[in-house]
Amino acid sequence: LTVPHSIETWNVDGLEPRLKNNLPDMHLYACQVNKRQPSMIFIQEVRLRCHTDQGHGVVHPQDERYLTQLLELLPAYEVQALSLATKKYSGQLMLLRRGVQTPHLSYTFSTTSQSHDREGRIIVAEFKDLVVLATYTPCTGRLSRESLLRRRSFEKNVLKFVTNHQTVTIKPLIYCGDLN
Repeated sequence: LTVPHSIETWNVDGLEPRLKNNLPDMHLYACQVNKRQPSMIFIQEVRLRCHTDQGHGVVHPQDERYLTQLLELLPAYEVQALSLATKKYSGQLMLLRRGVQTPHLSYTFSTTSQSHDREGRIIVAEFKDLVVLATYTPCTGRLSRESLLRRRSFEKNVLKFVTNHQTVTIKPLIYCGDLN
């Protein structure tokens, strides 16, 4: 097994509508991915529901077909992480190319808790020599006070995570995703 050597990230703006209404675009995307062969792919804003209250690991049965369709387009990849909300909102997933080592996964900024970010905005993949933090950062939208405070809080938590990471390990950290 190899360590990841390349990462792609994409905000799909809803996996279901993309597969239903823009299948030619999805085929084009799949052709490009299959040509580039990245080790890891993070896809944000998948908008698939989680089947459990945990928020990760299992997609709702009504949404499974979209994940299946995606994997049919990208046969060299496996789903390694699902960080989903309980409703069709936000969420992200991580695909690993077959042959890439499986990381330890978490879905929170906390190093002491395995709780899950309720909106599926965080995936932390820790490999032997590398840590990858992928986020789907909240958008400030209409610039309301509430959305700005929410965004500020999220970014403070990212900074805290990165700062803490630097104090506890020498592993390089790659931060990627949809940073809005």
